[in-house]
Amino acid sequence: MRNLIPHYILDRYLSGNNHGRLPAVAMFVDISGFSQITDQLMEQGQHGAEILADVMRNIFTPLVQITYEQGGFISTLAGDAFTAIYPIEDNDEIVCLHALSAAWQIQKKLESLAKQTTPYGEFLVSGRIGIAKGEAAWGVVNSQDQRRAAYYIEGSAVEESALSEGKASSGQIIAEAKFRTAIGGHADFSPQENHFMVSSLTVDPLPPLPVDLNIQDSEMAYRFFPRSLFHQVHSGEFRQVVTMFINLPTVRTEDQLAIFMGTLFELQDKFGGLLTRLDFGDKGSNLLMFWGAPVSFENDIERALNLILDLQTQTSIPINSGITYRIAHAGFIGSPLREEYTAYGRGVNLAARFMSTALRGEIWVDEEIAKRASSRFEIEPDGEYPFKGFSRKQKVYLLEERKEEVERTYQTELVGRQSELEALANFIEPISEGKYCGAMMILGDPGIGKTRLVDEFSDQVESDIRWSICQCDQAIRDSFNPFRYWLRNYFSISTYQNEARNKRNFNRKMDQLITSIGDKKLADELDRTRSFLGAMNDLYWPDSLYQQVDPQGRYDNTIIGLISLIQAECTIQPLILQLEDAQWLDEDSWALLTRLDRSIKSDLEKSYPLAIIATARFEFLSTGLKDGINFQELRIRDLSPDSLNSIAEQLFGGPASRELLELLNERSEGNPFFAEQIGYYLLEEEKLRKVDGEWKIKDPSQSPLPDDIRSLLVSRIDRLTEDVKDVVLSAAVLGREFELQILSFMLDGDASLVVKVADAEQNAIWSKMGELRYLFTHALLLDAAYRMQIHSRRQVLHKSAVTAIENLYSGELSAYSTDLAYHC
Repeated sequence: MRNLIPHYILDRYLSGNNHGRLPAVAMFVDISGFSQITDQLMEQGQHGAEILADVMRNIFTPLVQITYEQGGFISTLAGDAFTAIYPIEDNDEIVCLHALSAAWQIQKKLESLAKQTTPYGEFLVSGRIGIAKGEAAWGVVNSQDQRRAAYYIEGSAVEESALSEGKASSGQIIAEAKFRTAIGGHADFSPQENHFMVSSLTVDPLPPLPVDLNIQDSEMAYRFFPRSLFHQVHSGEFRQVVTMFINLPTVRTEDQLAIFMGTLFELQDKFGGLLTRLDFGDKGSNLLMFWGAPVSFENDIERALNLILDLQTQTSIPINSGITYRIAHAGFIGSPLREEYTAYGRGVNLAARFMSTALRGEIWVDEEIAKRASSRFEIEPDGEYPFKGFSRKQKVYLLEERKEEVERTYQTELVGRQSELEALANFIEPISEGKYCGAMMILGDPGIGKTRLVDEFSDQVESDIRWSICQCDQAIRDSFNPFRYWLRNYFSISTYQNEARNKRNFNRKMDQLITSIGDKKLADELDRTRSFLGAMNDLYWPDSLYQQVDPQGRYDNTIIGLISLIQAECTIQPLILQLEDAQWLDEDSWALLTRLDRSIKSDLEKSYPLAIIATARFEFLSTGLKDGINFQELRIRDLSPDSLNSIAEQLFGGPASRELLELLNERSEGNPFFAEQIGYYLLEEEKLRKVDGEWKIKDPSQSPLPDDIRSLLVSRIDRLTEDVKDVVLSAAVLGREFELQILSFMLDGDASLVVKVADAEQNAIWSKMGELRYLFTHALLLDAAYRMQIHSRRQVLHKSAVTAIENLYSGELSAYSTDLAYHC
C-alpha cells in the first residue's frame, strides 16, 4: 500500500481525531535547479517528462529516507520541495538536534547528487533549507457524508521554516531565532539579518533511528484518495490532464476552510476531479486538482469548468484560478516512505502561473481549453502574457459563464450517410399520420457521427414537428437527468434568472399548455402534477402537492407528470424526443421510458404522434439495454474511403495527395471524427505543404495521434477494471494483432487471463481472430494504450515479449525475426 497520507495524521485520524496542535520543528527543503531541468526536459515531450520524474525520484528518495530516520515525517511534497515535521514530545533540544542532523545530512547527500546525467544533458542541483521551532497544527476536513476527506498542516513552525528557506542560498541551512536558542551549542551559526546560517555542527549527526510506519490499509484512508491509487503498481503514465490551481486568499480559519471544503466535496461528487494538495495557512489557502489522472473521462474539461463555475456561485469566497489542458506524466514522487501522486508537464506549471497572476475572482484558462470548450462556455481572450519558465508569451482566456444551449458547429458537410437518413425518414413516417413510431436506437463507435447524423436529420424534418433534446451526461447521473435538461429549455428556466422569473416562465407555459389541449382528463392530470415537474428544475412551492407526499409519492408522480406532459404535447403537434448518449441513461429515466411506451400502446382510444430517437455506443448493447421497451436498431458503420476523401478536401480546402489520403484512411479506419482531428492536427502543427496545388504530408512516416482522440480512447481504456486494463496495456506492445500464448508468457501464465481477455473483447477493445489470436478494434486505440505507458515500462514489456518468443518458438525463430527485431 502506498503511503500517500502522513502516517502521523492517518494514525490519529483512524483513532477518531480530526485535528490537533503540537510543538514541533519544521524543515523546508527546496531543490534549486529544478526550473531549469523542467524547462529543458519539457521541450523533449513525453520522454522528457518521464526523465524529469525519474530525476526527482532519484533525488527525493534518499532525502525522504534521511528525514524519517531522524524521527520526522513529510507533511507536504510539492514538485521540487517538501516540508518535514519533527514533533516535540519531551526533550526539545534532542528533537532540534535530530532535525538539524537531517538538514545537515540532506545537504551532504545533495552534494553527491549535484550532477544529474540524463539523455538530454547534464543538470546541476542543490538545496536550500529553512528550519524553525514553533507550533504545528494539523487537521482533517470531512464531507458531510464522511465519504471524502482532505488533510492539512500549518502553524508558526511551518510558516517560519518557509521564511527561513527564502533567506538561504544554495547549499545553506538557515534557522530562525527560537531554533537557534533551542539547539544550544550543538552547532555554530553566523548571523544573517534576523536569522542564522548553520556554519558547522559541533557534534556528529545523530545516528539513524529505526523506521517502522506500519501503514494501515483502512477504508477511512480511501476517503482522501481513490482506492486504486494506494495500490497502483506502476509509477507513472502519460495522460491528457486538466490541471486546476485554485487560490482562496480569504480562507484563513479552520471554520472557513470546513465550510468551503464541504461545498467542494459536494461538487466533487458531481463532477469528479482528484484533489491532490490542500495548502492552508494564515495568509490564505490554495489547492490543486486534476482531471484525466489517474482516471480519465472524455468530458474532463467540461467537468472541471462546471465545478469551478459552481464553486464560484455556491461560496462567498473570492476565487482566482488557473486551468490548463496538456499532456503530462502522471505518477508518484517521493519514496516508499512517503509519496504524492502528481503530474509533471508544462500545463501544470502554466496553471500555477495563471493562478498566481489572475486577479481575484478571475478564472484563467489556456488556449487548449478555450478551443475545446467554447461551444458550451463563454470564454473570452484576454491577451498574451509572459510567464517564468516559458520562452514565449502564452495566450490567456477568461472563463465567464456556461452557455444556455450547446452550440454545435461542423466544419465539413455530412457525407456518406444517405441510407441512414432514409432509414430515419422511414422510421418517423407514422408520425405524419398521428401515430406512435416507437423507439429507434442509433448505435456506433465514438466519433462515428451519430449525433451529426441526427442533427442533419432534424434539419430536414417538417417544421410542424417539435424536436426536443434530452441530453444524458456521463458526469451527472441525477434521477431523470436528461428530462431535466429538456424541461429547462421547454420552460425557459435559467440559472442566470432569479427564482421568481423562472416560476413565472414555468407557470405561463404550463397554463398555456393546459388550456390548449382538448382532453380534460389529461389537462387535470397535468395540472395535478405540475409541482412535480417544477421540482425537476428546483422550483418549489410550500403549499404544493409535492411538499405533502413522501419520496415514493414524489417519484411516482414525477413519472406520471412527465408522461402527461409528453402526451399533452403530442395532442398539439407531433413530437420527437431525442435521447443523446443513451449509454449514460439513469435507471429512473429507463423506468420512465418503459412506462411511457406501455401507456401509449395501451391507450387504444387515442393515438399519439411521437417518435423516440436515441444515440448510443455499441457497448451499450451488452451493458445498458433494459427490458420493457423495444428499440429498432440503426447501426452506423465506418465511412468509405471515397467519403473520407471528400472530408479531407473540405478540411484542406483543396485536393490532397494520394499519400495523405492513404494516411487519413489508414489511421482513421473510416471514423469521420478521427479523420477530421488528424486533419486539424496536421494543419495546426504545420506538418503539411502544398505542392502544385496539392496538399502533401511533410513526413509520411509519422503517426499522428491528436490529443482529443487520445483522451477519448484513454477514457475508454480507463473504464476497464484495473487488472483487465493491465492486460490491455501489456498486449499493446505486441502490435495490432497478437497471440494469446505470447501474452500469457509475458504475464507469467496468469490463470485468469482468458477471462480478462474476454472482458476486453466484450468492451470492444479487440476482437477474436481465431482460437488464440486477437486484433485491436482500432489502430488508434492500440496507439493510445501504447503511448500512455512510460518509456521504461514499455522497455520491460518489449524485453518480456522477446523472452516469450524465444521460449515458445525456439525451433522456428526465423518466422518471428521481424517481431524479434521490433521488440529488441
